[in-house]
Amino acid sequence: MKIAGVSQTPFDRRDVWDPVQGKSIELAYKGSNAEIISLGIAFEGLGYRHSITTRTGFNELRVNIPLTSAVNGIAETPTEDWEIDSNIQEVEILTSAVVAASLSEVENNALKAALDFYQTGDSANLTVEKPKFNTNATALAVYNLKTKGYDSLPESRPVLRYSRNFSGSYGGSIQVNLARTIYTTASLISTFGVPASIQGDLPSNPSGSETPPYTTWAWLQTRHSRLRGIRSDRYNEVREWQFAPWPTAPFTLV
Repeated sequence: MKIAGVSQTPFDRRDVWDPVQGKSIELAYKGSNAEIISLGIAFEGLGYRHSITTRTGFNELRVNIPLTSAVNGIAETPTEDWEIDSNIQEVEILTSAVVAASLSEVENNALKAALDFYQTGDSANLTVEKPKFNTNATALAVYNLKTKGYDSLPESRPVLRYSRNFSGSYGGSIQVNLARTIYTTASLISTFGVPASIQGDLPSNPSGSETPPYTTWAWLQTRHSRLRGIRSDRYNEVREWQFAPWPTAPFTLV
C-alpha cells in the first residue's frame, strides 16, 4: 500500500499495536542513507512516528500508521502535552527508600521484631532486639517515631504526565497491563516517544545507597484515562508514569 505524500513502496507490512497510537499498520522501507533520511523527513511532516535502522548494505525505516489514517491516507496529528511533576507522597516508614536503604538486613529484622515486642509489651525480648539496631541512627529514629504513633514519611515521587487530544476515529481502545511492566528511563523514552525537549527533565537514577533491597528505580504507568466529548466526538487521553523504587518481582523490567 502507498501513503499520500510518499512515493516509495514498502517492502513489508504488518498489523501492530502501538502503545501510543493504538491499532496501527507498520510499514517498512529500505534504501540508501540519503533516501531513508529523506523518507523519514516526509513521514515526520505527515505526523507519523518512525524509526531508522542501519543494516548491512542499506538502511531501513519502519513507520507506524494509525489504522484510520492508513485507510484514508490522511494523517491526523493529535495535539500533545508533556509535563513532569515532583509529587510528595506519604510512604510507610519501613518501606521508605531512605530508611530501607540505610538498614542492613539484620538491623531491619531486629527493628521489626522490636516494634512487635513493643506492641505486645514483651520487654524481655525487646531488650534483646534493641541493641541489634540502636547504633544505627536511622533505625533508632524510626523506632522512636513508630512508638510515638508515626506511620509514614513524606517522599518525593517524580510523575511524568502525557496528554493528547484526538478524534474518535483515531485511537484504539485502552489495554489492561496485566504483566505490570516497569520501564527504565531509556525504555520509557523509546516505547512512548518521549520528546527530546522533555528527556532532559527526567530524573537520574538515585545511587545504590538510596535503592531499597529487592527494588529498582523505574517508571510504572499508574494512570491511563480517556474523556470523550460526545458531541464533538473527540477524546482527551492522559497517561501517567511514576518514578519510584519498584520491587523487581512480580514486576517485569524492560
